[in-house]
Amino acid sequence: MNITVAYFIPIADLEQQLIGHEDWVISIAVNSDGSWAASGSTDGTVKIWDIETGDCRATLEGHIAQVSSVAITTNDKLILSGSDDKSIRVWDAESGRQLGKLVGHTRVIESVGALPGGVRALSSGGGDDRTLRFWDLTSNECTEVIRCETHREDNISTSAVNPRGMETLSGHRSGLIRLWDRRDGELIGTLEGHSGPVHSVQITPDGRFAVSGSADKTVRLWDLRTGICLKTLEGYEDAVSSVAISRDGILIASTGWEDGTIRLWERKSGKCLQVIKDDKEPFQPISVAFTPDRQRMLVGMATALSREWYFIGEGYFINIYRLGPVNLEALGEELMNNPDGGKRARAAEKLAKVGKPAVEILIEALNHEHSGTRHYVATALGDIGDPRATVPLADVLLAGTVGWAAARALGQIGNPHRKAMKALCEAFQTSDPYDSDLRWVAKDAFLRLTEKTVSAKPYLKWMVREVLAKVIVSGLVVGALSETEGFTEGFSEILTRLLAELSDLLSTLPMLGEQDVDHKWKAVSDVLARIADLTIPTPVGQDIVRYSTVSDFLEEIATCSADITVGGALCALDEDSQIKGGDKIEKAVHRMEQLALKLYLLRKKMTPKVQEYLDERLADMDDDDDYHVRRCAEIIRTGDFSSLPRRMQ
Repeated sequence: MNITVAYFIPIADLEQQLIGHEDWVISIAVNSDGSWAASGSTDGTVKIWDIETGDCRATLEGHIAQVSSVAITTNDKLILSGSDDKSIRVWDAESGRQLGKLVGHTRVIESVGALPGGVRALSSGGGDDRTLRFWDLTSNECTEVIRCETHREDNISTSAVNPRGMETLSGHRSGLIRLWDRRDGELIGTLEGHSGPVHSVQITPDGRFAVSGSADKTVRLWDLRTGICLKTLEGYEDAVSSVAISRDGILIASTGWEDGTIRLWERKSGKCLQVIKDDKEPFQPISVAFTPDRQRMLVGMATALSREWYFIGEGYFINIYRLGPVNLEALGEELMNNPDGGKRARAAEKLAKVGKPAVEILIEALNHEHSGTRHYVATALGDIGDPRATVPLADVLLAGTVGWAAARALGQIGNPHRKAMKALCEAFQTSDPYDSDLRWVAKDAFLRLTEKTVSAKPYLKWMVREVLAKVIVSGLVVGALSETEGFTEGFSEILTRLLAELSDLLSTLPMLGEQDVDHKWKAVSDVLARIADLTIPTPVGQDIVRYSTVSDFLEEIATCSADITVGGALCALDEDSQIKGGDKIEKAVHRMEQLALKLYLLRKKMTPKVQEYLDERLADMDDDDDYHVRRCAEIIRTGDFSSLPRRMQ
């Protein structure tokens, strides 16, 4: 491997999970040496955790509503918690005993913070309270109140204290961030840029910059001296719920509980270093905090663990991630040359976390001598989603050296390059009954790329779905017949040639201009008509059920026709409402009914096991909201077109 630069980058690896809350963990604070943390939850409790052991030291009870925010004083002696019960509680960090109750806000507490020195605190009130309050923790008295604007759009949603100066920030539902002088309550300036409510705001330890997260799906970095937005960090698909800054000011962490990602950013460059997500399990990160040494990151979840999935207990949880530097050169060498397959797999996983800087290393490893490693590499490239990997992935898919992992990665990347379309077309036509994963994954990836390019042409999307269903069924016929006695070679050759012709036509369909679509579609329709005219030679067709591959074959047919051709295509009909004129919709429905009738005829030849499987699918179709799905289910059962009235819903 030819790598000349050792590229070091901090990467988060899951270290342990703290389990115990009974509802969302919506706030986390870490003490000054990083040995323990406090968490607040919608279950109304505050918990104190030992970060090293993961043990819960204490559960603090007293609030009668959710705890929306927690903070720890700079001397580590007190824990502050703000709640929807309109109160702030003061707790002894060592004993867990409640020392005070701060009352004055008239609505829910949105946030609490500890001021330098350990004896003062800040709180913000939501709703029509619209105040920032400063508290003396020795007397539990409110010493100062800052009243914000009175119109509704300016409700306070969060606040933060400058650790080096006398400024206080308030984030608002209007998207504004206001800077206040906490000595006299005067408004110093307004930071404008967010187009949605500000959910979280933090000030860097040196007091010069602020970071904010908003419902507008962005994180923004601000210069507090000038009020200018220096950078807008983008990538979220939904609201940003919380942000945190490492004590050295180098890293920013942000969470998006609705899109299910944690993002790690380099503050100076604004570069996204890592996106943490979990597609396999429920994953809704909602709060985040760093330890002071930047060695760990704590993330509170709006998701519960269950015994069924994790076998480690029940409850809402906090993930602790270990942050450490990764050497790309060393990881690349391990991926290519380590004799241990498990270590190669872990190297590929770490490179996926690095993201785009690792793409060239992973592309080179697509040609690794071990098939398992090639699979892990393709998976990593899909997780990164860099378009540079499109052609290399298509090449290995066409060559057959990487299967469904390459097809899945092409779908994740979403780049409708012609070579990618061609590779996926050939993949979903595979006739190998033992490679069904490749067929279905390639079909899904092709649809994803197609829908990306024909979103303005819903009728074309419907056509492509129907073509895919027919091509898959035809390919399966070839696969099943090839193992049948008396199989007609001429039939196979004709069908295979027609499928290849269809593949070439289909691979160009999404890239066509509007004026070329109708012409190209006529060519596609012609090939489909020739395929439909082919008949399976009897008695060969009657003998299919005797062979070992038939169960797989018929099960695939049932899945394809009932789930994709009928169900999937009908989902697209929602968008077909844009089509002018009902004749095209009538024709589309007629085609689906014909396919349902074909499945009815096939049903007579199915083994009892496969019939049972299809009956389960039909039961699901009976409960579908779409009238046409229910109609097709009835046709598959009875073969009778007149069993239901002909009408559109």
